[in-house]
Amino acid sequence: MHITNLGLHQVSFQSGDSYKGAEETGKHKGVSVISYQRVKNGERNKGIEALNRLYLQNQTSLTGKSLLFARARAEVFYEAIKLAGGDTSKIKAMMERLDTYKLGEVNKRHINELNKVISEEIRAQLGIKDKKELQTKIKQIFTDYLNNKNWGPVDKNISYHGKNYGFQLTPASHMKIGNKNIFVKEYNGKGICCASTRESDHIANMWLSKVVDDEGKEIFSGIRHGVISAYGLKKNSSERAVAARNKAEELVSAALYSRPELLSQALSGKTVDLKIVSTSLLTPTSLTGGEESMLKDQVNALKGLNSKRGEPTKLLIRNSDGLLKEVNVNLKVVTFNFGVNELALKMGLGWRNVDKLNDESICSLLGDNFLKNGVIGGWAAEAIEKIHHVRMM
Repeated sequence: MHITNLGLHQVSFQSGDSYKGAEETGKHKGVSVISYQRVKNGERNKGIEALNRLYLQNQTSLTGKSLLFARARAEVFYEAIKLAGGDTSKIKAMMERLDTYKLGEVNKRHINELNKVISEEIRAQLGIKDKKELQTKIKQIFTDYLNNKNWGPVDKNISYHGKNYGFQLTPASHMKIGNKNIFVKEYNGKGICCASTRESDHIANMWLSKVVDDEGKEIFSGIRHGVISAYGLKKNSSERAVAARNKAEELVSAALYSRPELLSQALSGKTVDLKIVSTSLLTPTSLTGGEESMLKDQVNALKGLNSKRGEPTKLLIRNSDGLLKEVNVNLKVVTFNFGVNELALKMGLGWRNVDKLNDESICSLLGDNFLKNGVIGGWAAEAIEKIHHVRMM
């Protein structure tokens, strides 16, 4: 897959900042409008790093101004301090104030005030003086709170053009046979949020998504999850590689769970065939917070589980009795990555690091002649032939 972006990209930032490689094209109420020439895939110019920093700053600012985010953040620390027996009156007052605002009315001053109140309350509660230590503790409290909430299934029904559709979301903690999780390590009804960057046993935020029609027939099934990388651990360390392997094995187990007939056969001792298409949305460039190394962790872990000829992949899955049982899977995984943010789509960043990966995966999924001649082959052709055979029976 090759993407080339040409043209101009305009970004606004406060006047007084200086960025080399950019041309100032206008000013509006203290804000400079800067135009950067978009670049072809893989090329760089002097303005790219500056634009990347600016983009990330703007994204952070926009997130901070969100009323919903601010209110939720206050609630997390209100509950955490309350459980610890601390004084929650100031945070409660802030929450009540935020409840009076409409969307878009919360500004940076409100967010700074909220953060200050939270920091002061946690500092007083825990007796922490060091600022860095305090920030680490605040993040840990936030993460622990989210992870220890009850993560339950979500079921919604939607009517569209006279038909009813059911949307079923099942978190990893409810992927069970009987009363136990199918996974090696138990979730105990809880979850793993994406802030758990050092988590080594479970994938962050994994859910099975299904859509059924009004007759209960499944018309879509897929698994969504956070990146298969414990990127809070040391880069290129064996500990980080093992964590990625554990997460990848958990994903394959979840994929089997999504196919009850295959899971039943595997647990009965049969070797089953399983194909997985993994699609991630990272921007693998050194300019964006380590996403290049995250993708590397994920791809290596998934490819490492691919079965070799005549040697099925072995997994441990918990059966209906709650006992771990080794199952054999002829596993094939193809991995794609498509960046979806402005850096990827408007500036063409990250694509050169995944072009080869995507090309190889397209050949496996759609065949060698699909891109050149539009001839479907690979896994897709096999699936079409199988469907045709079933219909002819």
